[in-house]
Amino acid sequence: MRSNSLRRRSRHKSNENYSFWLSFSDLMSALLMVFILILFYSMYQHFDMLEVKTAELLRQSGLLDQQVQETEAQKAAAEQQRQENEQAQAKLTESEKLLIAEQAKLLLSQQAQEETQKTLAERQKDLDDALSLLEMQQEDLATARSLLETQQAKLQDQQVRLDALVGVRARIVQSLAQALNTANVRAKVDETTGSIALDASVLFDVGKSELKDEGKRVLDQFVPVYLSVLMNSENQANISEIIIEGHTDSQGTYMNNLWLSQERAFSVMEYILSDENTNISAQMKTRLRQIATANGRSFSNVLLNADGTENAEASRRVEFKFRMQDEQMIESMRDILDGMQDVTE
Repeated sequence: MRSNSLRRRSRHKSNENYSFWLSFSDLMSALLMVFILILFYSMYQHFDMLEVKTAELLRQSGLLDQQVQETEAQKAAAEQQRQENEQAQAKLTESEKLLIAEQAKLLLSQQAQEETQKTLAERQKDLDDALSLLEMQQEDLATARSLLETQQAKLQDQQVRLDALVGVRARIVQSLAQALNTANVRAKVDETTGSIALDASVLFDVGKSELKDEGKRVLDQFVPVYLSVLMNSENQANISEIIIEGHTDSQGTYMNNLWLSQERAFSVMEYILSDENTNISAQMKTRLRQIATANGRSFSNVLLNADGTENAEASRRVEFKFRMQDEQMIESMRDILDGMQDVTE
């Protein structure tokens, strides 16, 4: 297009030598050509701009597609992230459930541990109380042991005294048996207690409490010998009491027999201390008034045969007994010693 225009311009210039006036048609053609040139130039610029715009649009379209792809990728990534989040949330929910379960177990375990600690504290308190009680008991035991040792020392001393008194009693019993045998007095001495029983039928009539003459003669023979042993200088300090006891068989009532046994014991005591009895000295009678007693036992201590039946004749008797100094205490000590021996065994 540009070459045609140049040719026309060249032709026009050649014609200028011949004519300075252009024809109207040439002018219109020239204007048309200018318009066409402007049109073509505008179209060129338009198409050039269109190409630029197209390229730009294509570039932008590519960017847009890329953005769309990136957006889609981001959506996919977001969806994947969402799914992963949901999975993580699900896992987290399961973990939370497990954690809650573990926390519940831990709470129960803590409660159980607290209960256990409480129980242990209570048991520790009980143990402390038991230990305190044990310490108190040990102190009491030590005190009791000390007292026991003291008592044992006393008991040993009492045992010595007991042995001495037993030895004295045995010696007195032996002396009584020898003295009665030497004097030809028919009376049997109990080797253990030293008591001597006189047959009531010799002293009294049946059911009576008044001494018979025969009974007085028996007493005249027996009493001086008996008292000579108990009141001599060797034995007098060891004798605390002389007892005259009346006994009956089981026939009749207890009260009637008690009255009868008491009256018979009184009758024997009354005769021994009376002026009628001159076989013992006034000094012995004075001493008897200080230490002698007369008691009735009714049938509370009857004598038995070998087969266990009552021996009525032997049960009707008058017994002479003696008690030594501190004998009650010694008997108690004997019981204690026997009890201690049983515990030791």
